[in-house]
Amino acid sequence: MSKKTNPVLRALITFVLGCAVLLLVYWLVPVIMHNEVVINWYKIIGGGVLIAILDLVFPSDKRRQNREIFKNKFK
Repeated sequence: MSKKTNPVLRALITFVLGCAVLLLVYWLVPVIMHNEVVINWYKIIGGGVLIAILDLVFPSDKRRQNREIFKNKFK
């Protein structure tokens, strides 16, 4: 996402994407292991909130910049 995106909209998009990924994982793992699919909505929504909060506290642009700095130290 661009830096010009509204922080609230950015957090909302991150929350929705986080919930979607967690829902996919909670569905896919039991299907692969041939178990009964049980979806815990509290964990999915809580995980989505956690992902959105962590993205606000540690923005992806800053993490990317830190990775580049760390990579350049080894060159």
